Amino acid sequence: MAVRAAASTAEVRSALVPLLAAPVNERGRIVVDALEVFVSDVRHPVDHEIYLDLLGAPATSDIEWTIDYKRGDPLYGEARARMAVTAAQLAVRLDAEVCLCHELDLAVMRRRAGVLELYSWFPEWSIPEVQAALTGPWRLTDDEGRL
Repeated sequence: MAVRAAASTAEVRSALVPLLAAPVNERGRIVVDALEVFVSDVRHPVDHEIYLDLLGAPATSDIEWTIDYKRGDPLYGEARARMAVTAAQLAVRLDAEVCLCHELDLAVMRRRAGVLELYSWFPEWSIPEVQAALTGPWRLTDDEGRL
């Protein structure tokens, strides 16, 4: 997830800890069941260019969300919903411009000009509990999210 915020990478990582209710481990990752989250600076020039294109301005942090599909249901489904809610809450909390992507070719969520845009191809956005956990203005779009 490309992030453009006034917050540093360390502050982004710290903001995730209470949202996920889990500590940063010795590898610098936050792990909750089948979900693993890693926050880093944008270091590679190619990533910098890709994120510049996605956000329209340089990204300040990169968040890698990894879901272990081998854990099976219900942990896999719970991890997808947890990622969706946490990414959206983090964007609002940091007042950040973000683009959460699936393999850099499909947008899952964007936050631009203070509004969350949720792409309906990602089924978790239609779960009532996920929608109830969203804060700030948001809209569900039928746009296919191609980047």
